[in-house]
Amino acid sequence: LDQLVEEGIDSLVLDLRSNGGGSLIEATQLAGLFIDKGPIVQVRDSSGHIDIHRDKDAGTSYQGSMIVLVDRYSASASEIVSSALQDYGRAVVVGETTFGKGSVQQIIDLDRFSRQKSENKLGQLKATIAQYFRINGDSTQHRGVIPDVLFEASYDLDKYGERGLENALPWTQISPAIKPQHTIPQHTIDKLIHWHKDRTQDNAKYQALLDIYAMNNDLQNQVSITLNQNERERAFSLRDEKRKTLENIIGIDSQQNDDLEDIPLEAEQTIETTDNDINNDILLIEAAHISADLSQLWDEKQQTTLINHSAYNH
Repeated sequence: LDQLVEEGIDSLVLDLRSNGGGSLIEATQLAGLFIDKGPIVQVRDSSGHIDIHRDKDAGTSYQGSMIVLVDRYSASASEIVSSALQDYGRAVVVGETTFGKGSVQQIIDLDRFSRQKSENKLGQLKATIAQYFRINGDSTQHRGVIPDVLFEASYDLDKYGERGLENALPWTQISPAIKPQHTIPQHTIDKLIHWHKDRTQDNAKYQALLDIYAMNNDLQNQVSITLNQNERERAFSLRDEKRKTLENIIGIDSQQNDDLEDIPLEAEQTIETTDNDINNDILLIEAAHISADLSQLWDEKQQTTLINHSAYNH
Protein backbone atom coordinates (compact mmCIF):
# COMPACT_ATOMS: atom_id res chain seq x y z
CA LEU A 1 0.00 0.00 0.00
CA ASP A 2 2.86 2.38 0.79
CA GLN A 3 4.35 1.70 -2.62
CA LEU A 4 1.01 2.25 -4.38
CA VAL A 5 0.50 5.52 -2.53
CA GLU A 6 3.98 6.64 -3.61
CA GLU A 7 3.05 5.79 -7.20
CA GLY A 8 0.00 8.03 -6.87
CA ILE A 9 -2.77 5.54 -7.69
CA ASP A 10 -6.24 7.00 -8.28
CA SER A 11 -8.14 4.13 -6.70
CA LEU A 12 -7.71 0.65 -5.23
CA VAL A 13 -9.42 -2.71 -5.84
CA LEU A 14 -9.31 -5.26 -2.99
CA ASP A 15 -10.17 -8.61 -4.59
CA LEU A 16 -11.74 -11.01 -2.06
CA ARG A 17 -13.43 -13.34 -4.53
CA SER A 18 -13.40 -17.02 -3.50
CA ASN A 19 -11.79 -15.99 -0.22
CA GLY A 20 -13.21 -18.51 2.25
CA GLY A 21 -12.03 -16.59 5.30
CA GLY A 22 -9.47 -17.34 7.97
CA SER A 23 -8.12 -15.52 10.98
CA LEU A 24 -10.39 -13.07 12.81
CA ILE A 25 -7.30 -11.15 13.96
CA GLU A 26 -6.05 -10.91 10.39
CA ALA A 27 -9.43 -9.66 9.18
CA THR A 28 -9.47 -6.99 11.89
CA GLN A 29 -5.95 -5.86 11.03
CA LEU A 30 -6.66 -5.81 7.30
CA ALA A 31 -9.78 -3.66 7.67
CA GLY A 32 -7.82 -1.46 10.08
CA LEU A 33 -5.42 -0.48 7.30
CA PHE A 34 -8.19 1.61 5.76
CA ILE A 35 -9.81 3.25 8.80
CA ASP A 36 -8.35 5.35 11.58
CA LYS A 37 -9.50 3.20 14.51
CA GLY A 38 -12.70 1.73 15.85
CA PRO A 39 -14.83 -1.43 15.99
CA ILE A 40 -14.55 -3.91 13.11
CA VAL A 41 -16.78 -6.84 14.09
CA GLN A 42 -18.97 -8.02 16.98
CA VAL A 43 -18.91 -11.61 18.24
CA ARG A 44 -21.79 -12.95 20.37
CA ASP A 45 -21.27 -16.26 22.19
CA SER A 46 -23.89 -18.81 23.25
CA SER A 47 -24.39 -17.05 26.60
CA GLY A 48 -25.29 -13.80 24.85
CA HIS A 49 -22.04 -12.01 25.75
CA ILE A 50 -20.87 -9.66 23.00
CA ASP A 51 -17.18 -9.02 22.37
CA ILE A 52 -16.27 -6.13 20.06
CA HIS A 53 -13.06 -6.57 18.05
CA ARG A 54 -11.45 -3.23 17.25
CA ASP A 55 -8.73 -1.69 15.18
CA LYS A 56 -6.72 0.05 17.90
CA ASP A 57 -3.98 1.50 15.69
CA ALA A 58 -4.54 5.12 14.79
CA GLY A 59 -3.83 6.18 11.22
CA THR A 60 -4.43 4.62 7.80
CA SER A 61 -2.22 3.14 5.12
CA TYR A 62 -4.44 4.32 2.26
CA GLN A 63 -7.04 7.10 2.21
CA GLY A 64 -8.16 7.18 -1.43
CA SER A 65 -11.20 5.73 -3.17
CA MET A 66 -11.57 1.99 -2.91
CA ILE A 67 -13.53 -0.98 -4.29
CA VAL A 68 -13.96 -4.36 -2.57
CA LEU A 69 -14.70 -7.13 -5.09
CA VAL A 70 -16.60 -10.17 -3.74
CA ASP A 71 -18.50 -13.16 -5.08
CA ARG A 72 -20.77 -15.97 -3.85
CA TYR A 73 -17.74 -17.82 -2.41
CA SER A 74 -16.45 -14.92 -0.29
CA ALA A 75 -17.12 -16.10 3.25
CA SER A 76 -16.50 -15.60 6.95
CA ALA A 77 -13.48 -13.33 7.57
CA SER A 78 -13.67 -11.87 4.05
CA GLU A 79 -17.29 -10.94 4.77
CA ILE A 80 -16.13 -9.23 7.97
CA VAL A 81 -13.66 -7.10 6.02
CA SER A 82 -16.03 -6.20 3.19
CA SER A 83 -18.96 -5.43 5.51
CA ALA A 84 -16.84 -3.28 7.86
CA LEU A 85 -15.49 -1.18 4.99
CA GLN A 86 -19.02 -0.91 3.61
CA ASP A 87 -20.47 0.15 6.98
CA TYR A 88 -17.77 2.77 7.48
CA GLY A 89 -18.49 4.18 4.04
CA ARG A 90 -14.84 3.49 3.36
CA ALA A 91 -15.30 1.41 0.21
CA VAL A 92 -17.89 0.48 -2.40
CA VAL A 93 -18.57 -3.27 -2.44
CA VAL A 94 -18.91 -4.71 -5.93
CA GLY A 95 -19.76 -8.19 -7.24
CA GLU A 96 -22.11 -10.95 -6.08
CA THR A 97 -23.91 -11.47 -2.77
CA THR A 98 -21.46 -13.29 -0.52
CA PHE A 99 -21.63 -16.77 1.05
CA GLY A 100 -23.41 -15.76 4.26
CA LYS A 101 -21.28 -17.54 6.88
CA GLY A 102 -21.66 -15.56 10.09
CA SER A 103 -20.99 -18.38 12.55
CA VAL A 104 -17.90 -19.26 14.60
CA GLN A 105 -16.78 -22.86 14.92
CA GLN A 106 -14.42 -24.61 17.31
CA ILE A 107 -12.76 -27.98 16.65
CA ILE A 108 -13.02 -30.38 19.62
CA ASP A 109 -10.63 -33.34 19.71
CA LEU A 110 -12.71 -36.27 20.98
CA ASP A 111 -9.62 -38.32 21.93
CA ARG A 112 -9.02 -36.09 24.94
CA PHE A 113 -12.27 -37.37 26.48
CA SER A 114 -11.28 -41.03 26.12
CA ARG A 115 -9.84 -42.84 29.15
CA GLN A 116 -8.29 -45.55 27.02
CA LYS A 117 -5.49 -44.96 24.57
CA SER A 118 -6.23 -46.58 21.25
CA GLU A 119 -4.77 -46.61 17.78
CA ASN A 120 -8.27 -45.97 16.47
CA LYS A 121 -8.77 -42.25 16.71
CA LEU A 122 -12.20 -41.00 17.72
CA GLY A 123 -11.93 -38.01 15.42
CA GLN A 124 -12.99 -34.41 15.91
CA LEU A 125 -16.24 -32.52 16.42
CA LYS A 126 -16.88 -29.11 14.89
CA ALA A 127 -19.19 -27.13 17.16
CA THR A 128 -20.72 -23.72 16.49
CA ILE A 129 -19.93 -21.55 19.51
CA ALA A 130 -20.67 -17.96 18.44
CA GLN A 131 -21.90 -15.65 15.69
CA TYR A 132 -20.35 -12.72 13.85
CA PHE A 133 -22.23 -9.42 13.57
CA ARG A 134 -21.45 -6.34 11.53
CA ILE A 135 -20.70 -3.12 13.36
CA ASN A 136 -24.16 -1.88 12.29
CA GLY A 137 -25.70 -4.80 14.22
CA ASP A 138 -26.68 -6.95 11.23
CA SER A 139 -25.58 -10.56 10.97
CA THR A 140 -23.64 -11.72 7.91
CA GLN A 141 -25.25 -15.11 8.45
CA HIS A 142 -27.56 -16.36 5.71
CA ARG A 143 -27.97 -13.01 3.90
CA GLY A 144 -24.28 -12.42 3.32
CA VAL A 145 -22.93 -9.05 2.27
CA ILE A 146 -25.03 -7.44 -0.46
CA PRO A 147 -22.84 -5.40 -2.86
CA ASP A 148 -23.54 -1.74 -3.56
CA VAL A 149 -23.00 -2.50 -7.26
CA LEU A 150 -24.41 -5.96 -7.97
CA PHE A 151 -23.01 -7.86 -10.92
CA GLU A 152 -25.62 -9.56 -13.08
CA ALA A 153 -25.67 -13.36 -12.79
CA SER A 154 -28.02 -16.15 -13.83
CA TYR A 155 -27.56 -18.48 -10.87
CA ASP A 156 -30.07 -19.35 -8.14
CA LEU A 157 -28.97 -17.41 -5.07
CA ASP A 158 -30.73 -19.80 -2.67
CA LYS A 159 -28.55 -22.70 -3.83
CA TYR A 160 -25.27 -21.11 -2.74
CA GLY A 161 -23.81 -20.41 0.67
CA GLU A 162 -25.35 -20.92 4.09
CA ARG A 163 -28.77 -20.03 2.70
CA GLY A 164 -28.63 -23.21 0.60
CA LEU A 165 -28.30 -25.50 3.65
CA GLU A 166 -31.37 -27.06 5.26
CA ASN A 167 -30.45 -26.33 8.87
CA ALA A 168 -28.54 -23.07 8.54
CA LEU A 169 -28.81 -20.52 11.33
CA PRO A 170 -31.23 -17.71 10.40
CA TRP A 171 -30.33 -14.05 9.93
CA THR A 172 -30.65 -11.91 13.03
CA GLN A 173 -29.64 -8.56 14.54
CA ILE A 174 -28.09 -7.09 17.66
CA SER A 175 -27.50 -3.50 18.75
CA PRO A 176 -25.05 -1.48 16.60
CA ALA A 177 -21.53 -1.06 17.94
CA ILE A 178 -21.33 2.43 16.48
CA LYS A 179 -23.38 5.44 15.54
CA PRO A 180 -23.14 6.17 11.79
CA GLN A 181 -21.63 9.54 10.92
CA HIS A 182 -20.62 9.25 7.26
CA THR A 183 -21.56 6.93 4.43
CA ILE A 184 -20.96 7.02 0.69
CA PRO A 185 -23.89 9.06 -0.72
CA GLN A 186 -26.60 7.10 -2.50
CA HIS A 187 -26.36 9.38 -5.53
CA THR A 188 -22.71 8.27 -5.88
CA ILE A 189 -23.76 4.61 -5.80
CA ASP A 190 -26.55 5.31 -8.29
CA LYS A 191 -24.08 6.91 -10.71
CA LEU A 192 -21.71 3.94 -10.41
CA ILE A 193 -24.57 1.52 -11.14
CA HIS A 194 -25.74 3.59 -14.12
CA TRP A 195 -22.25 3.81 -15.62
CA HIS A 196 -21.68 0.09 -14.98
CA LYS A 197 -24.85 -0.93 -16.82
CA ASP A 198 -24.21 1.54 -19.64
CA ARG A 199 -20.67 0.23 -20.09
CA THR A 200 -21.44 -3.50 -19.94
CA GLN A 201 -24.62 -3.72 -22.04
CA ASP A 202 -22.58 -3.37 -25.24
CA ASN A 203 -19.47 -5.15 -23.94
CA ALA A 204 -19.20 -8.40 -25.93
CA LYS A 205 -16.91 -10.12 -23.42
CA TYR A 206 -19.05 -9.22 -20.43
CA GLN A 207 -22.25 -10.36 -22.16
CA ALA A 208 -20.54 -13.60 -23.27
CA LEU A 209 -19.64 -14.29 -19.64
CA LEU A 210 -23.26 -13.76 -18.60
CA ASP A 211 -24.33 -16.19 -21.33
CA ILE A 212 -21.94 -18.81 -19.94
CA TYR A 213 -23.37 -18.26 -16.46
CA ALA A 214 -26.88 -18.75 -17.88
CA MET A 215 -25.83 -21.97 -19.63
CA ASN A 216 -24.32 -23.34 -16.42
CA ASN A 217 -27.45 -22.49 -14.48
CA ASP A 218 -29.74 -24.11 -17.05
CA LEU A 219 -27.60 -27.25 -16.98
CA GLN A 220 -27.71 -27.44 -13.18
CA ASN A 221 -31.49 -27.04 -13.18
CA GLN A 222 -32.08 -29.63 -15.92
CA VAL A 223 -34.27 -32.42 -14.52
CA SER A 224 -34.88 -34.53 -17.62
CA ILE A 225 -33.01 -35.73 -20.70
CA THR A 226 -34.14 -37.38 -23.93
CA LEU A 227 -33.60 -41.11 -24.32
CA ASN A 228 -33.10 -40.64 -28.07
CA GLN A 229 -29.35 -40.92 -28.49
CA ASN A 230 -29.19 -38.90 -31.73
CA GLU A 231 -31.18 -36.01 -30.27
CA ARG A 232 -29.15 -36.13 -27.06
CA GLU A 233 -25.81 -36.05 -28.89
CA ARG A 234 -27.06 -33.24 -31.13
CA ALA A 235 -28.07 -31.18 -28.09
CA PHE A 236 -24.68 -31.81 -26.43
CA SER A 237 -22.86 -30.81 -29.59
CA LEU A 238 -24.82 -27.56 -29.99
CA ARG A 239 -24.19 -26.66 -26.35
CA ASP A 240 -20.45 -27.35 -26.64
CA GLU A 241 -20.19 -25.30 -29.83
CA LYS A 242 -22.00 -22.39 -28.18
CA ARG A 243 -19.74 -22.58 -25.12
CA LYS A 244 -16.56 -22.62 -27.25
CA THR A 245 -17.83 -19.63 -29.24
CA LEU A 246 -18.47 -17.70 -26.03
CA GLU A 247 -15.10 -18.71 -24.57
CA ASN A 248 -13.37 -17.54 -27.74
CA ILE A 249 -15.05 -14.15 -27.37
CA ILE A 250 -13.79 -13.87 -23.82
CA GLY A 251 -10.38 -15.30 -24.69
CA ILE A 252 -10.53 -18.39 -22.47
CA ASP A 253 -8.46 -21.46 -23.37
CA SER A 254 -11.10 -24.22 -23.25
CA GLN A 255 -8.57 -26.94 -22.41
CA GLN A 256 -7.04 -24.90 -19.61
CA ASN A 257 -10.51 -24.07 -18.27
CA ASP A 258 -11.43 -27.78 -18.17
CA ASP A 259 -8.24 -28.60 -16.26
CA LEU A 260 -8.94 -25.96 -13.60
CA GLU A 261 -12.43 -27.28 -12.86
CA ASP A 262 -10.99 -30.35 -11.09
CA ILE A 263 -8.58 -28.40 -8.86
CA PRO A 264 -9.70 -28.07 -5.20
CA LEU A 265 -10.43 -24.53 -4.06
CA GLU A 266 -7.47 -24.40 -1.69
CA ALA A 267 -5.12 -25.55 -4.46
CA GLU A 268 -6.23 -22.72 -6.75
CA GLN A 269 -4.42 -20.28 -4.50
CA THR A 270 -1.07 -21.71 -5.67
CA ILE A 271 -1.74 -21.07 -9.35
CA GLU A 272 0.50 -18.28 -10.62
CA THR A 273 -1.44 -15.33 -12.00
CA THR A 274 -0.18 -13.92 -15.29
CA ASP A 275 -0.96 -10.72 -17.16
CA ASN A 276 -2.98 -12.80 -19.61
CA ASP A 277 -5.12 -14.17 -16.74
CA ILE A 278 -5.85 -10.62 -15.61
CA ASN A 279 -6.68 -9.49 -19.14
CA ASN A 280 -9.19 -12.36 -19.40
CA ASP A 281 -10.71 -11.66 -15.97
CA ILE A 282 -13.79 -9.80 -17.17
CA LEU A 283 -15.18 -9.09 -13.70
CA LEU A 284 -11.86 -7.79 -12.37
CA ILE A 285 -11.52 -5.47 -15.35
CA GLU A 286 -15.06 -4.17 -14.81
CA ALA A 287 -14.27 -3.66 -11.11
CA ALA A 288 -11.27 -1.58 -12.20
CA HIS A 289 -13.56 0.54 -14.40
CA ILE A 290 -15.93 1.07 -11.46
CA SER A 291 -12.93 1.95 -9.31
CA ALA A 292 -11.89 4.58 -11.87
CA ASP A 293 -15.45 5.94 -11.89
CA LEU A 294 -15.41 6.16 -8.10
CA SER A 295 -12.15 8.08 -8.09
CA GLN A 296 -13.86 10.81 -10.13
CA LEU A 297 -16.68 11.08 -7.58
CA TRP A 298 -14.59 10.74 -4.44
CA ASP A 299 -14.95 13.67 -2.09
CA GLU A 300 -11.39 13.82 -0.82
CA LYS A 301 -12.08 16.46 1.81
CA GLN A 302 -15.06 14.56 3.25
CA GLN A 303 -13.22 11.24 3.35
CA THR A 304 -10.13 12.77 4.94
CA THR A 305 -12.37 14.17 7.68
CA LEU A 306 -14.01 10.75 8.05
CA ILE A 307 -10.67 9.01 8.51
CA ASN A 308 -8.90 11.55 10.73
CA HIS A 309 -11.79 12.09 13.13
CA SER A 310 -13.17 8.53 13.18
CA ALA A 311 -16.22 7.65 11.12
CA TYR A 312 -18.12 6.37 14.13
CA ASN A 313 -18.37 6.99 17.82
CA HIS A 314 -18.87 4.09 20.20
